[in-house]
Amino acid sequence: MKRLIPILILAFGVIACNSDGLETISLQEHGANIDIKIPAGAEIKSEPIGFRNEITVKQDKFNIVILVKDEVTKTAAEMKKEKLDGVKKLDIFSKIIQEDDNGFIYEINQGADKNYDFRYIYVKNGTSHDFRRNFVGDYTLDEVKTMYNAVKQK
Repeated sequence: MKRLIPILILAFGVIACNSDGLETISLQEHGANIDIKIPAGAEIKSEPIGFRNEITVKQDKFNIVILVKDEVTKTAAEMKKEKLDGVKKLDIFSKIIQEDDNGFIYEINQGADKNYDFRYIYVKNGTSHDFRRNFVGDYTLDEVKTMYNAVKQK
């Protein structure tokens, strides 16, 4: 019985850490020296595009794109401000839902329909990681929050 209690505590701890249904994976073999959370069985693809690498992670309503670029000279805060300013100029921009140091979630106005998107910037060792949802499809606020929280770096 004494051994069973620590095992149960450990098991409940593991379950609690994965309560979002996502697992942490490394993207190193895909060209990004970072870890993110993704749904089990998600498809990961990467391809070079110009001077950057584009990584896509997709499974059902989890569909993100990561643009990885080396030798950046701007800070994450500067890049985030540029992204935020650019998004606010879009005709379909409605409002900011959530804003953090390195990113934001915003609402897209499509007439009667609402759609959501995000941007999150992370810079590590001179390499920028520009996260966003894939442009294809419509996403609820909860779906976008799941994607946003999955890519946030510590």
